[in-house]
Amino acid sequence: MQKNQKSLFIILFVLIIVLFTTLIFTNTLLKKAERKTDYFAATGSQGAVSDPTHPQGIYYKGKTYIVFQGKDFDPYIISYDHQNKLWSNLIKVGDNPLVNDAHGIPSLLIDKDGYLHVFYGSHGDSLKYSKSTNPEYVASWSDQPDVTPKATYPQPILLPEGTFYLFYRAGGHLDPWVYRTSSDNGRTWSEETTILQGNPDDWYLFAQKGENRTIHAVFYWTDDLFKLEKEPWRYNIYYMFRDENGYWKSKQGLILTLPLSKNDADSCCRVFDSEITNTHTNHAGLAVDNFDNPYIIFTSGKGIGLTSHVFKFAKWNGNSWAISDITGTDSWWDGATLDVMSSSKIEAYLTAGGTKGSGREGIFDDTDRGGNIEKWVSKNGGETWSKEKTIISKEQTGNIYNYPQLVENHHPSAKIIFSQWISSLSEFNAKVYLWGDRGFLKR
Repeated sequence: MQKNQKSLFIILFVLIIVLFTTLIFTNTLLKKAERKTDYFAATGSQGAVSDPTHPQGIYYKGKTYIVFQGKDFDPYIISYDHQNKLWSNLIKVGDNPLVNDAHGIPSLLIDKDGYLHVFYGSHGDSLKYSKSTNPEYVASWSDQPDVTPKATYPQPILLPEGTFYLFYRAGGHLDPWVYRTSSDNGRTWSEETTILQGNPDDWYLFAQKGENRTIHAVFYWTDDLFKLEKEPWRYNIYYMFRDENGYWKSKQGLILTLPLSKNDADSCCRVFDSEITNTHTNHAGLAVDNFDNPYIIFTSGKGIGLTSHVFKFAKWNGNSWAISDITGTDSWWDGATLDVMSSSKIEAYLTAGGTKGSGREGIFDDTDRGGNIEKWVSKNGGETWSKEKTIISKEQTGNIYNYPQLVENHHPSAKIIFSQWISSLSEFNAKVYLWGDRGFLKR
C-alpha cells in the first residue's frame, strides 16, 4: 500500500512539473507573440515606399520580397516565407549616394533564374544597381555597373522570355521618359528608347507589366514652364500600351510615333482632360486584368485644400474612357493602388483622411501628405464604390501613412506594402507594413 502511494505521489509530482513547465512555455510564447509588431521595419526614410518607383514588392515561389528606402536613404530588402510564416533578416543592399534627398527609392526585379535585381539611388544622376549573389537569396549582394548616367524613378519589367525593360525619367524635370532593355539578365543594356518628349514638356509615367508580352503606361503632364499657372501643377491623364509585337498604341489601336509630345498625347492618348476646368491631377497608377484590360486610378482637384481632391477611376468601355469618383481626400499628394479581381470586382487601396498637415498652400509642402490607409471596393466594374474598411488610421496609432503599393503577383495574405509618412529628411524611423486579406503580416 505504501509503495502504491509513493508511486502515485511521484506521478502527481511529475504531472505538476509538466503542467508548470507547459504554463511557463505557453506564457513565453504569448509574450513573444505580444511583442510582434504590425510593421516589419521601423527604419524607413521619408517615402520609404512610394510611387512612381515600383515594383517594391514581388511574390515569387512561396516568398514575398520587399525593398524599401531605409537608414541614410540606403536600399534594404526583406522576405517573408509564407509556408513557414517566417521573416528573413533585414539586409542592406547597397549604398545610396544621395544626401537629404528621398528620390532614390529602390525598385525590384526577379529574373527567370530567381536572381534578385535592385535599382536605386538616383535623382537625375547615375542609376545604381545591385544583384543577389544567389537565386532567391537576400543575404548577399554584388554591386553592378551603373545602368545609366542620368535617371529618376526606375521601373523594371520582366517579359515572359526573360527580357528586362527598365523605364525611367532620363534625368530631372523637363528630361524625357525612356526605357532600356537587357536580354542577358542585366549584364548589358540597350541604348535608350525615348517614349515621351522632354523640354518643353515634362511628365510623370507609371509603367505596368501586362499579360504575355504587353506593357501598359499611364502618364500625366507637368506645367514646369508655367504656361498655365504660376506653379508647376500637373494636368490630364494619358494612356498607351506596347502590344505583343512591340508596337506602342493608343487604346483605340492607333500605332504611335515615338517620342510623344504633349500635342501628340492630347490628340490620341488622353483619358481625362483636367485643363478644361483648370483642375490638377497627380499620382496616377494602373492595374491590368487577366484579359489585359487596363484600369486607372488617380487624384484630381484644385489646389492643396482640405477636401478639394477626389480619387478617380477610369476604364475603357469599348468606345471611350468611363470615369467615376471613388472618394475624396485631403491632399493631392495622397497615393493609391488597384487590385483587379475581375472585370466587375475591383479593390482600391488609398490614402484618405488623417490630417491636412501644416495647412500651408505650398505645392511641395511635405507635411500635407498622408492620412489613413483605406480599402474601397466596387462590385459593378467601377461604376460605384463603397468603403470596406480602414486598414490603419491616425486615430489608432497617432501616425499618418501614404503610398500603398500592390505586391506584384501577390499572395492573398500579402497584397500591399506602404509606409508611415514622415516629413523630415533627417529621421529614419518610418514604419513599413505588409498587409493582406488576413491583416498585417507581423514581425
